[in-house]
Amino acid sequence: MRIVRPVRHATCVLAVLLLAGSLAACGGGGGSDAANSAARELQGGQAGRSADRGTGGSNNRQGAPEPQTKQFIVYTAKLRVSTPNVDQATAKAKQLTLAAGGYVQNESSAAGSETTITLKIPSDRHATVLNDLSRLGTRLSLTQNTEDVAREVADVDSRVKSAEAVLASFRRLLDRTTTVQEIINVQEEITERQAELEALQARQRALQHSTSYATTTVVLTTPPRSAAPPEKDEGGFVGGLKDGWAAFTAFLSAVAVVVGWLLPFLALAALFAFPAHLVWRRLRSRRPIGSTTGLPPK
Repeated sequence: MRIVRPVRHATCVLAVLLLAGSLAACGGGGGSDAANSAARELQGGQAGRSADRGTGGSNNRQGAPEPQTKQFIVYTAKLRVSTPNVDQATAKAKQLTLAAGGYVQNESSAAGSETTITLKIPSDRHATVLNDLSRLGTRLSLTQNTEDVAREVADVDSRVKSAEAVLASFRRLLDRTTTVQEIINVQEEITERQAELEALQARQRALQHSTSYATTTVVLTTPPRSAAPPEKDEGGFVGGLKDGWAAFTAFLSAVAVVVGWLLPFLALAALFAFPAHLVWRRLRSRRPIGSTTGLPPK
């Protein structure tokens, strides 16, 4: 059996290669279908050989411990801290993040009274650094979230491997093409599959980064101003006297405001009224006596 099985595998591989060559000989619009068929045949042969190897070695793997699944968790947190010196606390938060191997992703401030910074902290140091950040002042609030993305990571990794295998199949098929049309068709397939692979690899790197670094948003703000204590309500004679005095002073203030508002107008009116009064008196003194009584002069 050890001699027959390699010969059988070699025969299957030779048949697949002959089938790919015959499909590649088809010209015109059938080039793309031929490329897809050849790629599927190549993948089928690889899957069959993997299954044969798996069947032959299944007894050796029985009883072996399964590899431990790695956890892929995305950590996010939002911390709000009140501190008398926002600038100093911001510098300290950056120092703690850099010392842990992280970096500052974003920072915004509002006139020195409030600063918001987004920190990227290594996931294994996230809890320690978050505890240190809470000591920058008085912690007002803390919100933490976790998301398990292990299934998504496994799915993307599997799709990346499949895309790489398909792309390798098309590249091998390109080496066996003979006509210009076949080469163009296979190259178009390779370009399309390469773009799909690069998109999957970008998503794979993004997942790796999000699980390696926790995102922490820290809001540093100054303490609110303390409100003035309410005045005590005093009753009786003393309370009435205070209320009356307050009303009297308020009345005098209102009168002073009114007088101050009218004073410019009164001064202007006096400026015009005094000369008019003098002119009127002079004209009256020059008027004949009879004119005042209504009798004709003698």
